Amino acid sequence: MERLTKKINGKYAVENLNEENGKFYGEAIERLAIFENMVEKIQQEQTEYTKQIDNLKDPSSSKVHWRVKELMGKKLTNKGILLALKYQGIEVEDEA
Repeated sequence: MERLTKKINGKYAVENLNEENGKFYGEAIERLAIFENMVEKIQQEQTEYTKQIDNLKDPSSSKVHWRVKELMGKKLTNKGILLALKYQGIEVEDEA
């Protein structure tokens, strides 16, 4: 991946931004949008997986439905991604 940011005097800067009507455009902005969309998608998935798991749980059975195990694995993977972001200083809302 080609890095678009450069650290200058302890702060990050981006070159090659275009300004139009007080808004900025460019490859760095496009990548930021993709990143933000990805984080939002992971957060939405976490909520959906929780709902699906709750619907699949059968209180009268001691067995765990195979789909619950699959969804729990997906939730754990997403949780790992969100934790990695947190360790890098990116605060994201996380489902309990």
